[in-house]
Amino acid sequence: MIDWLQSILDDSGDNSIDPKIKRVMLQLIDQCESIFSMASQRAVTEFPNRIGPNVAEFQEKMQDLFRGVLIKVFISIAWSDRYWSSAEKQAAQIILKRAWDVELCSDNLKQSLLHVAAKADTLQWAELLRPFTDIPELRDELPTLASVILRLANALAKIDREVSADELIQLEELKKTLRQIISADRGVLKESGSQAMNSSAVQQSESLKLDEPMIELIHSTTAESSNAAKSKLRDGSNPDSSTDGPKGAKSPELTPQQRQQMLEEGTRELEALIGLDSIKEDVKQLISFLKMQAARQQMNLPATPITLHTLFTGNPGTGKTTVARIIGKMLSGLGLLHQGHTVEADRSALVAQYAGQTGPKTHACVDKALGGVLFIDEAYSLVAENSDDAYGTEAVQVLLKRMEDDRSQLVVVLAGYPEPMSQLVRSNPGLSSRFQRNFLFPDYTVDEMLKIFLGLCKKNQYKLTKDTAQKLHDKLSEIVAKKDEHFGNGRTVRNLFENALQRMASRVVDSSKLTEDLLTVLQPSDIEFA
Repeated sequence: MIDWLQSILDDSGDNSIDPKIKRVMLQLIDQCESIFSMASQRAVTEFPNRIGPNVAEFQEKMQDLFRGVLIKVFISIAWSDRYWSSAEKQAAQIILKRAWDVELCSDNLKQSLLHVAAKADTLQWAELLRPFTDIPELRDELPTLASVILRLANALAKIDREVSADELIQLEELKKTLRQIISADRGVLKESGSQAMNSSAVQQSESLKLDEPMIELIHSTTAESSNAAKSKLRDGSNPDSSTDGPKGAKSPELTPQQRQQMLEEGTRELEALIGLDSIKEDVKQLISFLKMQAARQQMNLPATPITLHTLFTGNPGTGKTTVARIIGKMLSGLGLLHQGHTVEADRSALVAQYAGQTGPKTHACVDKALGGVLFIDEAYSLVAENSDDAYGTEAVQVLLKRMEDDRSQLVVVLAGYPEPMSQLVRSNPGLSSRFQRNFLFPDYTVDEMLKIFLGLCKKNQYKLTKDTAQKLHDKLSEIVAKKDEHFGNGRTVRNLFENALQRMASRVVDSSKLTEDLLTVLQPSDIEFA
């Protein structure tokens, strides 16, 4: 490794670092350090039995592992194409400054990097992340940390405005490695254990210690630390994402025939929905417009910019999640979304409990949805009205930034009750400008609810007598007439159906002989709420 590194360090490339990518890189380094720092703080205050008596040693080793992550990701990506550009040299200076709080001139950079490269070549990802796999209480942080690492890798690959084929290969390898670490079946440390990291992990952190001559060399040109950037910018994708590769390295495209099948399948599913006539018309109009735009582009005619981010407003149980999935599939069929999957989220999936973790957590959730639809239910809960909710506000700001950065591969759907959703959008200019389309989901009528109930019966092979059907209609009419803001629509029907089966079971369980009619025919007495 050192031989080829020696030669590329002498290259005098004239390209400079992309300012935006530099900001992204700094923010991702901040996020990575925050995760290690918060994990160290949690271990010390919440479960000290996991780390043993020497708290200072554990905290120092966590800091060393953070340095190791920075050096490892830089070595893996920036040098994968065996070319050392001017931008990558600048990135190396930034990495070394953040890792050891030093600032190097060109002369010192060469010797320092030769030394660090030799150290980094011995590091293994599994050992650098060992505390997050071996300490049970920290395992939930591993996907977020892996997301930050891969986004940092993407930023480094783009640091000189061009991603090489070798860098793409290395990004994919890194993604596979992180996925394997996340999914690996790690053993839980025993409560009586005194070490938070095994000996291998300790050796990994020790390998990042610089010898005395190198420390003197580096600190001879130390400058004052730079201020960390505060905004939560990002770039890249999540290793635990449902997308098939890092940003810019997508999985093989679907064939036109496969996309047409997805579009037709989504159309059939939309038509099969009970009720929702206005929603069906809204979706059809949107799809027709997008088809027209595609046709205009094929003829080199200008296309009208359109945002696909949408509000779904309506009471619970009106099919909002189902329609979001269908739209994702149809947009994928049109070639506008790479995968078309739907990721469902709420406040708990975006907002963390500790300072510095909401940004990475929101980024990780968005990463999972890249190439598809991010469906956020009860979105107004992100920022409670008339309250100082810094974490929720941060999640919204990160979401808005990602909607802009990833507008070509992400559709965000915010869902909830009409009035709170309206208040949410009015409260933030960024939301009001990005969500200009609102699909209003009406409550189901009595006849539509009856059709839903009959559909459940058909699917599960149950039958209704004439008297049972009449009582069901009467019961649904009563429910609709008395409905309030807690009216559950489809959920109400499902609850009624499940309760009918329970009452039926109680009715027939003591029968001396169970016949097919007893097990399949619902009687009027079965139609009641619990």
